[in-house]
Amino acid sequence: MRCLAGTVPVSDGEIRFHGKDLSENYHELSRIGFLIRISFLDYLTAEENLRVLGTYAGISKKELDISVPEVLKIVQLYEKRKEYTTGFSFGQQQRLGVAQAILGKKDLLILDEPFVGLDSSGKEMLEDLIRDKSQKDGTAVLLSSHDMEEIEKVCDRIVILRDGM
Repeated sequence: MRCLAGTVPVSDGEIRFHGKDLSENYHELSRIGFLIRISFLDYLTAEENLRVLGTYAGISKKELDISVPEVLKIVQLYEKRKEYTTGFSFGQQQRLGVAQAILGKKDLLILDEPFVGLDSSGKEMLEDLIRDKSQKDGTAVLLSSHDMEEIEKVCDRIVILRDGM
């Protein structure tokens, strides 16, 4: 998954997205939403973190003005938008990571262990989100999890890897 995100180099072969080699077309990464390892700037609020990350991803200020509040509502963090992330629980950080992944128009979501740290309402929110993005928006979703029960609730195809293969 880190190779897909461009944070670890590919040792053999290539990764193609929309028919283009990602190693030569990094701008295509803006069309992919990632939740791989959550990390936010502690000295910024939840809303400010999303705005910084959205700007970095090439999303316009006008679009961020609309989409940041929307995604915070989706992940049930709108009331905490003005709070600093340093005080967030792991589950709240995970929700904010989901918000960051869905910010802007994405063709693909890559979610690594997205259910970890979420309470039952957070898991339900994420299940609904994955189904909506996939079925209503046509967004492809690639997710990894050790929780087969959660996978069965949201996936229509499953690949099982053992020992990394």
